[in-house]
Amino acid sequence: MTQIAIRTSQAQPIMGLLNPIGSVRSLWASRELIRQFTVRMVRAEHRGTFLGMVWIVVNPIFILVVYTFIFSTVLKVKWDTVPGGAPATGGAEWAQFAVTMFCGMIVFGIFADCVTAAPTMIVSRPNYVKKVVFPLDIFPIAALGAALFSALVSTVILLVAAGVAFGTVSKTIWLFPLVLVPTILLTLGVSWFLASLGVFLRDTNQFVNLFVQRLLFFVTPIFYPMSRLPEQFLPFIRANPLATLVVEGRKTLLWSEYPDFAALGVLTLVSLVVCQLGYAWFAKSRKGFGDVI
Repeated sequence: MTQIAIRTSQAQPIMGLLNPIGSVRSLWASRELIRQFTVRMVRAEHRGTFLGMVWIVVNPIFILVVYTFIFSTVLKVKWDTVPGGAPATGGAEWAQFAVTMFCGMIVFGIFADCVTAAPTMIVSRPNYVKKVVFPLDIFPIAALGAALFSALVSTVILLVAAGVAFGTVSKTIWLFPLVLVPTILLTLGVSWFLASLGVFLRDTNQFVNLFVQRLLFFVTPIFYPMSRLPEQFLPFIRANPLATLVVEGRKTLLWSEYPDFAALGVLTLVSLVVCQLGYAWFAKSRKGFGDVI
């Protein structure tokens, strides 16, 4: 790292913390640090391994094969259509399930990777808390940047697989950023909140991992279509914002369908509020980090 950003420790008024313009300006001033730590996190994940960065490609493919075998071959779960709207028949069913599930895993993975890492994000870096007045709020953003890089690699694999398996690429890929924006905002807001909470309550890490990997993963329509759910469970699944993001992500990345603009608009506004509240909570509580760590 070539430089350290020094900030004042003066307490900020709560109304200033709730101002998104001020938050963006503050984070923009640390953009070089964000870039440096993002690169660090990407490299650190595979540092010392024999294959190195190749694991970014190998990991999603391996998980895809295992999950596809379990849910498609063993449990016989399948979608009604393949990308492009054609019915899934014969040998196309396996490929159709793999591609459709993988798309859901990409969207979910952005959120899950950041949120599960958030509770230990500050605790694991005590030097930055104690020795310098450092912009600690950049760590969730750097983690998000690393997750987005992995998602980009996975998306390239997805599009290649869809093109090879079905001979078509979605015509609405250009609308995928409409899904990505609320995903980013929601992920950042929750990550900032949990990064702060993890400092004061060390059980947060175990709880979040249990909740995300054992509950949220299964109540998000990643490996099953919404149409297969009993009617009485649909309101609970739809209350999960990740369910909307996964479904709308498939529409744009795979199925050449226009997303539900109204649903995405509402979710973007809600995610913006969550993001700003998460940032305000983190900024307001950070003055107590040094006393706990």
